[in-house]
Amino acid sequence: VLFSLSKHYKLVLYTNSDGGRKIKIDRIKKTGLMNYFDLILPTDDTGENKPSESNLRFILAKFKVKPEDCIVVGDFPRLDLLYPKKLGFTTIFTSESGMKRQNAAYIDYKIKKIGELPALVKKIESKDCGRKIK
Repeated sequence: VLFSLSKHYKLVLYTNSDGGRKIKIDRIKKTGLMNYFDLILPTDDTGENKPSESNLRFILAKFKVKPEDCIVVGDFPRLDLLYPKKLGFTTIFTSESGMKRQNAAYIDYKIKKIGELPALVKKIESKDCGRKIK
């Protein structure tokens, strides 16, 4: 999935996970996924945990993009998707981690497995997606 997406898009890993910065970076390195991301932003780098509007604005400024040109994918909707939606990002909830039945207004699209993401991104780009949740 990351290989496919990284050919066409800028990818950012914005993480709030357990442990300090070094632990997070070491964990990402062990997965072998470091090279797929244009930016890895542990919240330790900014001093603000998710949800954080300023962290999202930092990402937008770094890549000189508008929120409406960005997609955020998350598995914990309140932390991962609420603020991005308020700023105008397109939001995708993935239930792969086990969190189910999320129907919040700030979720634009849902996927069950991350493998569905490239096809959904193409549909969103073409504005031809019947899975939009209102």
